[in-house]
Amino acid sequence: VYASPHPQGRIPLWRDISWLASLVDGAWLVMGDFNAVLHPHERLGSISQTFFRGDHAFRSCINQSNLMDIGYNRAPFTWRRGNLFERLDRALVSYDWCVKFLDVSLSHLNPLKFDHAPILVSFSANKSAQISRRPFRFEAAWITHKEFPTIILNVWNANEGWKQRINHMKHSLLEWNKSTFGNVFFTKRKLLRRLNGITTKLIQSPNRFLEKLQMELWTELDEILKREEIIWF
Repeated sequence: VYASPHPQGRIPLWRDISWLASLVDGAWLVMGDFNAVLHPHERLGSISQTFFRGDHAFRSCINQSNLMDIGYNRAPFTWRRGNLFERLDRALVSYDWCVKFLDVSLSHLNPLKFDHAPILVSFSANKSAQISRRPFRFEAAWITHKEFPTIILNVWNANEGWKQRINHMKHSLLEWNKSTFGNVFFTKRKLLRRLNGITTKLIQSPNRFLEKLQMELWTELDEILKREEIIWF
């Protein structure tokens, strides 16, 4: 869901949720940007911790709908504007939903360059699937890398027969792919961990050095995400 940033504008959504709750008999979940806080600790940096009128209405909606907040992992806030931090995004579930899905958690992901942090609901850890060997396949991401032409020239100019050069090229590209593009996902996870740490530090206190480092890591992550997108599509 997406709720209006204005307290009065959120009232119709609260009514709709309460109405749906009266119709649904079973497990259900509603999540998204509710643009409202429920508790004082969900806001940091505001001049006043007084609840808006919409927050009271939001709490009444949750109670009337017999919903509960599943909580969160990682950083405590999902929205930032300057030195103001708030938890505006959350997931609400029914009692039947809690009974049906025992292993559930909600994570506040890194906001990257946006003012809102994405939220991710996980039901349970999937078992790692067995990865079977697949035939050689040319990856479109290869041609975007500056080293690719050099690898092709080095292999193709070797003093070998045509079939040997093809096999040599296949193995060279696979090894290069493993060492270069195989690190894309590892590098992405590493960058996200660093950005999560910086975000947590900035919530505690502003720091120009960390803000500059954050911008540099965002730029580096953008490049990694472009490579990842090419790999998948």
